[in-house]
Amino acid sequence: MITLLAIVYNLTQPYIDLLRKKTAQKKYSSLTILHAPNLLGHPLGIAALFLLGMFVVPTDPVFFLFWFMMIAIASVQLTLNIWGMLETKFFGVQILSKLSFVVSSVAAILIIGEPLSGQRAFALGLATVGVVLFAWPTRTENTRLVWDRGIFFVLVSVVLSGFTTIFYKLATLHTASYSEFLTGRFVGDLIGWTAVWLFASFFIVRRNPFIELGRLIVDKHGGRMILVAAVSTLVGSWLIFKLPVTTISILSTLTIPTAYLIGRYSYDDHFTTRMWLGSLCIVVSVLLFIIPL
Repeated sequence: MITLLAIVYNLTQPYIDLLRKKTAQKKYSSLTILHAPNLLGHPLGIAALFLLGMFVVPTDPVFFLFWFMMIAIASVQLTLNIWGMLETKFFGVQILSKLSFVVSSVAAILIIGEPLSGQRAFALGLATVGVVLFAWPTRTENTRLVWDRGIFFVLVSVVLSGFTTIFYKLATLHTASYSEFLTGRFVGDLIGWTAVWLFASFFIVRRNPFIELGRLIVDKHGGRMILVAAVSTLVGSWLIFKLPVTTISILSTLTIPTAYLIGRYSYDDHFTTRMWLGSLCIVVSVLLFIIPL
């Protein structure tokens, strides 16, 4: 059941990215876009934990050390991802960003010590081939990647994303229960992300973050993005707490077909033969990873 939830969760991520791109195109600050779901959703989450008697702040300070390190990296990584979406094709960003599962998986094995069987190692390799097939279409197609500044932003974001996931997972290992982890996440996000958001808004972007937040909430795409991203945050927290990083990482490749459908509808992207082969490799790799032979 949890694997199915992870699949559904990953299939919704391109839609959130689409909403982020649409709001970013309206000149909202990237950090306001990223932090708005926390500012609105986390206080409600804290109130719910209080009412349920589940509000338990982590007592291990290492949790917050890892969490604030994750926020520092994620603020740069997610900003670069949004910049990449603005500078290059939506579908291309979605394809290349999924290569972060390679970085996450390797880091999980080397740093966290997650076990990897021969079958799962083969599945990761096959998934990599599938993503590469998507990223290397024929020259005559509209989906051909243009190696511009946007792609550079995405590639740097990919590398940082792998380490973001690792610090995220390391933080969960220093909590005794999911309620403690969720409390720590809500509190840590409101402290860490708010500090980054306010500093960047006043001293780098040089605009009033509170006025911009109010505009974003009433914006058609911004309001929808805040709602969907806030719900996604809760689901993502549960998955990262329960599943190994390698499992979460390879399941993220399933977002590519969803990104294609969004790209096809919104940006007139088209499937090539190589992309069909890439889809087949990705689906087979996921099945090999989650179903032992």
